[in-house]
Amino acid sequence: LIADEIPINPIPADAVSLQRGEILYHIHCALCHGETGHGDGPLARYFARLPANLAGSQSAAEYDALAYLAVFQGFGQMPSLAENLTVREQWEGI
Repeated sequence: LIADEIPINPIPADAVSLQRGEILYHIHCALCHGETGHGDGPLARYFARLPANLAGSQSAAEYDALAYLAVFQGFGQMPSLAENLTVREQWEGI
């Protein structure tokens, strides 16, 4: 990606967005990525490749833009959630 194409999170990390993000994560992500984001959710064992460890240092360093793109476009075995979430929810859920 060209630097101008990397999305920047437009949602400030305030108490409301963090609470909404936690709720959205538990609804849409925890089944595969696990309650704490380690890729160990109850459905993880059914995938040929384990879901990403979202709690790892690499994920933290590149998190917002790459996580948003994965949620919006899908990645590997992960489907796009663009049909299920508004753009704001996509950012809040990461």
